Amino acid sequence: MEQDTMFEKMFAHIAFGLKEKLSNDDPEQYRTGLLLRQGINMFCALALQYAATEGEDLEKYLTALNEAEMIRNKFTAPVKTWFQGWNEIALEKLQKEPFWEMGQLIYLKQDETSYELSDECLDYLEVTESDLSAIDEHKVYNSMKDLSQEKYVAVRQFLIENPLLTIRKRNSFLIKYNTDLAIQTILNEAYESVPEEMYKCPNCGWTLSFKGIQPKCCHSDCADGVKLNKTNLEIVGEEFALRLKQGVARYISYPGKLEFEIHDFCKQFNLNSELWPELDRYDIKIVFSNGTCWGIDAKTFASPYSLSKAIKNDNKFYSANIDKGFYVISDNIIKKNVAYLKICNSAIRNSNFSCISMSILKKLIKAELKNG
Repeated sequence: MEQDTMFEKMFAHIAFGLKEKLSNDDPEQYRTGLLLRQGINMFCALALQYAATEGEDLEKYLTALNEAEMIRNKFTAPVKTWFQGWNEIALEKLQKEPFWEMGQLIYLKQDETSYELSDECLDYLEVTESDLSAIDEHKVYNSMKDLSQEKYVAVRQFLIENPLLTIRKRNSFLIKYNTDLAIQTILNEAYESVPEEMYKCPNCGWTLSFKGIQPKCCHSDCADGVKLNKTNLEIVGEEFALRLKQGVARYISYPGKLEFEIHDFCKQFNLNSELWPELDRYDIKIVFSNGTCWGIDAKTFASPYSLSKAIKNDNKFYSANIDKGFYVISDNIIKKNVAYLKICNSAIRNSNFSCISMSILKKLIKAELKNG
């Protein structure tokens, strides 16, 4: 196996291993898991080959690369810092990897004995999901793809509009579709019981929790966008028995807010727009009166590097029958990184496509309407 491939596989095993560890109810049972252990073993093997130190210094370095120390000291730091002390040959190869510029993969909780995955780690898992074990959002998405177009749109809209769900509303939706077994399975896969001591997020409507004074939701925008404290938040009511699983909230429901915003903007101008055409080949199809057709794919990735990797391999969107294609990013995300659009546009392989902000899309739509 080429070493370049080993770097990628090492990082993937670590990222998925960190997620797998969180999914186990009893942390002691994780000893039977292999993903994180394999990733750390790969890291140690590469360090043995590429570390610039020798002798006792190398032995001390390798001894410190155990699971507990790496969780505490490496996975909480930007990825590029993991490789300090490695030789120039390794660093030259690593700098070409899409994960090189990523920030920390996890945030330690207040007790420092557990952690949460960062947005950038979740983005990475979303992009590379097909390489390793399945995760929640892809399980739900793959199940929805088997539905008819009409049912696909209805179910996806239901998930977006109901990050919190009552049993009564769930049953009413199922009755509407004659308790369709496929739809029932999707809802079972998408939702879980609401944990205790949860607040309703005023930004996305999902569940908000606190670790100390730090709020945590499905996306960093929820904590960054508003000043939050427990005194002015609504506690999730007892009637809400279910919430979307975090991956479904993060990658289906949360981007759906942006998709709805674009769809509603088109309605203001009586512009023909369609949500998730061709079973979600892309998010929104816009057809102007002169016949020009645009395709829109709304993205809420925290990391432009993870999104650029997804864009580079997005053959599904590139092959759509449209005149122009746009990856649209929320203005809030772009404000955090002024180079976001430049990084993503450098990965685009089709001159009819571009990555733009939401505010730019609105201007382009107005201009096209005026020209038409």
